[in-house]
Amino acid sequence: AVRSLRKARNPTLFAMAGGLGVSSTPDAEQTEIAKHLKSAVETKLGTTFSKFDVEEVRTQVVAGTNYFFKVATGDDSAVHLRVFKGLPHTGGQPELVDAVVKTATDAIDYF
Repeated sequence: AVRSLRKARNPTLFAMAGGLGVSSTPDAEQTEIAKHLKSAVETKLGTTFSKFDVEEVRTQVVAGTNYFFKVATGDDSAVHLRVFKGLPHTGGQPELVDAVVKTATDAIDYF
């Protein structure tokens, strides 16, 4: 009964381990991670971006953290980034895993 009550009050309390978290506004550290990788994103996609505004993030805890960012790049365009940051004992430097071109209205999902 207690478990059911807790789940009813906070449905994320019992979220599946390793699953994607809910979409949220990135904090300052998360924004810096994405902005730091702008040139890597431009190289991967073969273009440059005059606008690169980090709007949303979802995270996934694995052997470190996967960050899934939505970055606004124009009027109705965005790029979604998957960035992995290892645990501190591994060096923990963020690295771009993938980047895909999307529209501004596309939701962030695993890719």
